[in-house]
Amino acid sequence: MLSGMNGLASAKAHDLLYSQQNKPNAGTQQSSNLMQNTFFSFDSLEEVSMKFNEIRLSREKKIDGKELDIREFFKGEGFKKDKQKMSPQDIEFIKKGISLKAKELGNDVCESIFKLSKLMENKIVKGGDLESLLKIAKHDPALCFLALKCGYLDALENNNSRLADKFQHLANELQGRFGKEVQVSLSVSSFYAVLAKDPVKRRQARKMYYDKVLGKGSLQSIMEFIISEFGEEGFVLGCTTTAAALIKNIDEHSHFRSRAELRTLYSDLSRTNTLTDMLKSGNKILSEVKIRVGNVEYNVVDLVKFHIQATKNNVFLNDVNQIVFRLSNGQEKYMSWVACLLQKAIYSMDECQWESPQECFGTRQSIANIVTRITAAIDKDNLGQPRRTTQMLRVR
Repeated sequence: MLSGMNGLASAKAHDLLYSQQNKPNAGTQQSSNLMQNTFFSFDSLEEVSMKFNEIRLSREKKIDGKELDIREFFKGEGFKKDKQKMSPQDIEFIKKGISLKAKELGNDVCESIFKLSKLMENKIVKGGDLESLLKIAKHDPALCFLALKCGYLDALENNNSRLADKFQHLANELQGRFGKEVQVSLSVSSFYAVLAKDPVKRRQARKMYYDKVLGKGSLQSIMEFIISEFGEEGFVLGCTTTAAALIKNIDEHSHFRSRAELRTLYSDLSRTNTLTDMLKSGNKILSEVKIRVGNVEYNVVDLVKFHIQATKNNVFLNDVNQIVFRLSNGQEKYMSWVACLLQKAIYSMDECQWESPQECFGTRQSIANIVTRITAAIDKDNLGQPRRTTQMLRVR
């Protein structure tokens, strides 16, 4: 999980640094179209097409020599025919899902979904099964499901009922086997759609994510969801930022095309997600998480605050291995948590109040190198028993 983050340490300074004069100002920043006409509140098929245009996706694309227009696709005969068989919830799921995936993939929707459906069509005609289609979709159940539905509707529009039945059968099989994964994948996609927006809009989008996507409506339940879907390791990240699912899955999403994309993503993350915001949003849940260090119990909020303070004072640079071991109480799963928290501290420039970008980069680079060593040690189970230190207790 951390490999994507550790790779950022070697990036050039201008890829990682974010100067204070460019810091977003929520009070003056222009409102985002995303929140004015959010992707969670489509009322018509036409709105879907408008939304695609708003996020600068091309309306037309050649596939096998055929021009595809997104607006015409949703108005097409195939969709009209199928609409009679589908519940309103199913229709909403498909069109919102396509929109979310288009935002996540960051490229033309025809390339990411419609073209994928054409590749699947060729595979289906040759007798391909669901496993072979999932392989084409990079093992992303949601992307595969949406492409199958697009292929199904396209086949209906072309009056190819036999092919449409095959698409529908495979879509039903996928939904039966991976229904939960499809929902989770689209939930993760919603993070991509709002992550790079300004903090005020991001918080609004986060609340909408709780209320509309998961239908749970509370921080407690969102944390329970993240624990159930992404495991204990995702819990601390989930408590400190709503990008938890994104961070947990970033290396598993193989359709990320380049390291540059990851750098851009984390640059956005450093601008919009300060540890202060994270602590405020996750404080209630975090306060219930206890990690025992010797005879003392610490909650995760205190640990994060400690890491911020230690970063400011450069205290733990030489003793970080011992601190990780102590904070984790020697348990591997806690070591991963602490490494994640340290990694997050690297990207919290706003908290550290650096004197200059050069100072910030130099210190962050040092911490990044240390975290890389920690992660490698965790992977090899080679931390060993550290010498006793009381350094961290003094810093608080």
